[in-house]
Amino acid sequence: MSSWFIGLIGCGNLGSIIIERLLKADIRKENIKIFDKDYKKVRALGFEPCNLIDLFNADILFLAVKPFQAKEVLKDLKIKEGAVLLSTMAGVEIEKIQNLITTDKEKERAICRLMPNIGIKLGLASIAITYNEHVNEAQKIKIKEILENFGSIIEIPEKDFDAFTALVGSGPAFVSSILEAFTLGGIACGLNKDDSQKLTLETFNASIELIKSGLNFDDLRFLVSSPAGTTIAGLEVLEKNAIRGDIIECLIKACKRSKELK
Repeated sequence: MSSWFIGLIGCGNLGSIIIERLLKADIRKENIKIFDKDYKKVRALGFEPCNLIDLFNADILFLAVKPFQAKEVLKDLKIKEGAVLLSTMAGVEIEKIQNLITTDKEKERAICRLMPNIGIKLGLASIAITYNEHVNEAQKIKIKEILENFGSIIEIPEKDFDAFTALVGSGPAFVSSILEAFTLGGIACGLNKDDSQKLTLETFNASIELIKSGLNFDDLRFLVSSPAGTTIAGLEVLEKNAIRGDIIECLIKACKRSKELK
């Protein structure tokens, strides 16, 4: 992996994190080149800026620009045969990327679309990935070897990216709101803020580990719920207020919005 030439277009939040994760992996700094119109951003990462033409020989080329920048960047982009373009642009499908690069079928290139969530900052991202027909098995192995430094990878059809966006991309914000509500609830019951937040996180972590160990959701609820006890009294409130229905609706709304943004 250390001999691969990796290019990056776009040095915003996600692009910067990609570089940080690559440097923590077995990839030499001299094998990475970065293009961004804002040279200061590139230099802030410890690199000298390059031009688009300098990325022609990249084996793996990350495209981490905003969707509205796609047309401007891709019209001048030249990719060597055998290279793979990895796009992180939300809502921009592979076919559109291919058409922006070239309309010549003979010059079509291997393109991979991926979507990591905010967990990439810690190497704990959930990453959706899909490929066009020009990506071969050897290239897929190479891509996954790089992305393993970012988190866990799931290959899904491109049509499922909107659902992934809602559940995984937007999910951390929804989970954060729920965690905050638990913390505030603990405070309302008399705990101080620090203890309430610590206990909330520990409770969620333990619940997740129990479910991962083989318990299903119902099992866990019934294990904790004693007849006429505290847990069932709280669950009654959740059911009366249709909290589960609200969360489902929240994800459906986010998924719908993802489709609208294409």
